[in-house]
Amino acid sequence: MSNATAAAELNLTLCVSVIELARIAAARLTVRDAALGFSRLAAPQRTALQGQADRWDDVAGGLIELWRAQPRGGARQLVAMSGSDDELLLFALAVAPHIDRTLGRAYKSLAGVAELTVGVLLDLAAPALEQRLHLVRVLHADRPLRASGLLEVDRPGPAMLDDRIAVAASAVAALRGEPIASPGSATAERHQLPDDVIDALEATVSMPRWVPGKVTIVAGPPAERSAVLTVRAALDRRPIWHVAAPVADAASWCRDAALSGVHLEVTSDGLPETMRSIDALRWSAARTHAAVVFSCDSGRLAASAGDPLHVLTAAVREAATPGLSQSVPPGTVRSALETLGF
Repeated sequence: MSNATAAAELNLTLCVSVIELARIAAARLTVRDAALGFSRLAAPQRTALQGQADRWDDVAGGLIELWRAQPRGGARQLVAMSGSDDELLLFALAVAPHIDRTLGRAYKSLAGVAELTVGVLLDLAAPALEQRLHLVRVLHADRPLRASGLLEVDRPGPAMLDDRIAVAASAVAALRGEPIASPGSATAERHQLPDDVIDALEATVSMPRWVPGKVTIVAGPPAERSAVLTVRAALDRRPIWHVAAPVADAASWCRDAALSGVHLEVTSDGLPETMRSIDALRWSAARTHAAVVFSCDSGRLAASAGDPLHVLTAAVREAATPGLSQSVPPGTVRSALETLGF
């Protein structure tokens, strides 16, 4: 079985588990509504639905275990961006109608509204009022589900019961194991090397890794900055999205870069504009675990930003081992190494 086929199977299994949990949640809510007198159920139907409802704990626990065991990729990144188990289960119930249309119809039938709301989501997630009062707090704008951009509601701040919930399209794609496009105009690059060459280079090239959730500043002449980015992306086996500052929607860029497993590089040489962009990107990177690189022409920016995560291309050149590039196959990475003096 190829790696791509194996990954597709894992995503399929995960999606099926999400759908199963949502169906159980719908069954549990149906039983609860009937018990409260909001609907009527025949005895056999009530027994069957209660049997489904009683499976919640086992299925929810199994889904969390399965999700957290996913290999590196978009689906696994959803776990990191969701935060706690409670938030992951809320996300599962919110995303379920986007991968199975029948669940959208079931939610509508139970709620009487066409769009998923905060109140409906809470009803699906928890039968007890105390549980719902706890869960509504994790839907606040400053908590992971909304701060990361996985879920969006109508207004900022605390979630209100009648707020409509929207799920980011990139989050749905990540769950299904599909490619994720950048949220705006960007140049995408992928630089590949054989695994044995990567291991040898990593041990020799003095170049820090980009830290997920942080903004790293790379300063120096454009050609050298580009070379640093090319080498680091190849060593990390990750593509790069290149965009120019200012970034209009830092949250969406960081979210989609994190879910895509790409390095996000933002280029700017104007200091005031750059500082504003860095502040926005720092906030979003921290909440999405995106690896963000800010590329500029002057080390003065790194000092102004007050961030220890910065790389001066001059320092990379000074530490270069001349002739190392000859051990690398011809191509973009070899050219980048030569630009940096290796």
